[in-house]
Amino acid sequence: MAKHPFSKPKKLTTDDETAFKGWAIVELMGHRKLAGHCSEATIAGTAFLRLDVPSDPPVTQYYGGSAIYCITPTTEDLARKIAEQSRPTPVHVYELPAPRTPTAQEIEDSIERAEDFDSDDGDPDDEDDDHHATHIPDLNDDEDPL
Repeated sequence: MAKHPFSKPKKLTTDDETAFKGWAIVELMGHRKLAGHCSEATIAGTAFLRLDVPSDPPVTQYYGGSAIYCITPTTEDLARKIAEQSRPTPVHVYELPAPRTPTAQEIEDSIERAEDFDSDDGDPDDEDDDHHATHIPDLNDDEDPL
């Protein structure tokens, strides 16, 4: 029978020398159960559990303490068997497709629309803009603006 990793009670401390390092079953919030070799890692000054899952290809994942529900130390053999059944998918890079280059015709149409917009500036002195002219009453006039 395999010896349990915690067969002798140990005094719990926060020293780096006694930090847990070994094979374990890790249960995460969200009902995920993974297994592999655990160690501690510090990223940007924050402590994480590093989980190296034995798979093909091997997967390394980091979990913050608040994401962990339970860590059960176990033997390497049992951790490898569980890892086979609950293998996480490796990280994939997600990329947006490259922007499409507009056609020459689309560029010409865009320029024409911009020129049409720019020539329609609302200046009442322009003959082609008279349909956009709006009478704004002068509040100093004697006539009632409303």
